[in-house]
Amino acid sequence: MFPMGWEEILPGLWHFWNDPVDGIGSHSYLVQREQGNLVFEGATIYSASALEHIAALGGVQFASASHPHTYGALWQLQDHFDAHIALHKGDLAWTSAFRVTHPFDDKLDFSPRLRLLHAGVHFEGQAFLVDEDRGLIFCGDAMKFDLRKDNPRSAVAISSHKSYVRSISLTAGEITQYRAVFRQNKFNKVYSPFEQVHNVDSEMVDRYLSRLAEQFPQANFIDLADLL
Repeated sequence: MFPMGWEEILPGLWHFWNDPVDGIGSHSYLVQREQGNLVFEGATIYSASALEHIAALGGVQFASASHPHTYGALWQLQDHFDAHIALHKGDLAWTSAFRVTHPFDDKLDFSPRLRLLHAGVHFEGQAFLVDEDRGLIFCGDAMKFDLRKDNPRSAVAISSHKSYVRSISLTAGEITQYRAVFRQNKFNKVYSPFEQVHNVDSEMVDRYLSRLAEQFPQANFIDLADLL
């Protein structure tokens, strides 16, 4: 009834998505850990077979999401696996479908190399997940990518926005805020709720945001080749 696909993108990192799906159809990521698995971003709905697969991977100890648009079926993971849910305190008003067990302020460390960071901007409580072991930052809707048609893990252009659908640009202060959060981390892959990009790193994101800060605010894509 609720078709769902999954794949192991990197060792111990699983990607789940619905296809077809109504709504925005955010993708979900599961990080396998000996201390207990972590899910970041909620899929629209988890199929019975997907829940069985997640159980075989060790279930879910913690679940989180970058912002309310990607909460999806976090409630389902809490009901099925008794998962703890960790979210920034700024977005607690959006959480009536599940119980937040671990609200946090500026950051929440799951381990010395795996943490949630408050970013703000898109929503008051918007958060990133940083996985240093895999060189990854899960950035929510902070970044949007135009992907190569022959390689969906490779981007050709990058953008950032307050609202992508309505093409509303960031303010100067919001660009500065994003840049400060991204600068706290070194990474060589960027995952949004919709894209998994392996050719964008922390230096390129910093160059992109610095370029935005130098020009009149806009939400258009900038070619990655112009940032090299």
